[in-house]
Amino acid sequence: MDAIEVSGAIDLLDFLNELWPLKNMDDTGKYHGSPDDTRFNALDEEIHRHCVRFLDWSNKDLLTKLGLLHSSNDLVFRFLAMCAHPRTRSEPEQRGLAKKVTNVLRRDGFALTEVGTESGYPLFAVEPVATLGASPGSEEVSVVLASFDEEGVHAAWQKAMARKNVDPEGAITSARTLLERVCKHVLDQQAISYKSSDDLPKLWKSCSESLNLAPSQHTLEPFKQVLGGCTSIVHGIGTIRDKIGDAHGQGRRPVKPKARHAALAVDFVGAMATFIVATYHDGPGRSE
Repeated sequence: MDAIEVSGAIDLLDFLNELWPLKNMDDTGKYHGSPDDTRFNALDEEIHRHCVRFLDWSNKDLLTKLGLLHSSNDLVFRFLAMCAHPRTRSEPEQRGLAKKVTNVLRRDGFALTEVGTESGYPLFAVEPVATLGASPGSEEVSVVLASFDEEGVHAAWQKAMARKNVDPEGAITSARTLLERVCKHVLDQQAISYKSSDDLPKLWKSCSESLNLAPSQHTLEPFKQVLGGCTSIVHGIGTIRDKIGDAHGQGRRPVKPKARHAALAVDFVGAMATFIVATYHDGPGRSE
């Protein structure tokens, strides 16, 4: 945490007072009976002296004084969510911080992930990587995508997982969004251009070719068949989303997807996204 400004755009004491009763804590960080007792210096005075006036405390010094390392998970998680709140920093800074924090938290099965919006800006909270609707392998997908989180990749996965049992239409939409974002990020990292209007099949074609995953790039028939099947299913995900997802208006007799349809789409997309990430990290030309 020493690498960031904890409170960002918010006054430091205002920020901390939302989480700790500083006036009821003495300068050792312990709670005291009365803020009117003159026998001790309140912690807010101590923090102002060292973090605002003289600037001789690091973030580590401050958070140690506050006892963060020995606090409850709930307080630690609320602190991290506050650090990534839109009131404290810009959206790119929010996402950068969320990625750094997630790289640490994911070892214990958590991620600082996007859970909603406020005035059009993302809201982040610490969530378990295995969320509502988890299925075999979903936790592994969550960990992989949390480490790859760019432009809301992991957030889209979390949203799809949370929705698939309670909002199948929304889950299908989130599944396609996830695959689109993974493809775009891989293309961006390789400086391969694409149009903002490109749909999922076009993005997948460019992405698969860049990773040596296109059927035409292989001569071994089993690989051609498997990779061809992947391409067909990716096209199918787009078709399902257009027909029964919530992205487009439907006619007088709309088709309503069930939880099992959403589970099929989400679980497949999770597997594909994980495979794409693994192949990208292995390097081009090593898909076999």
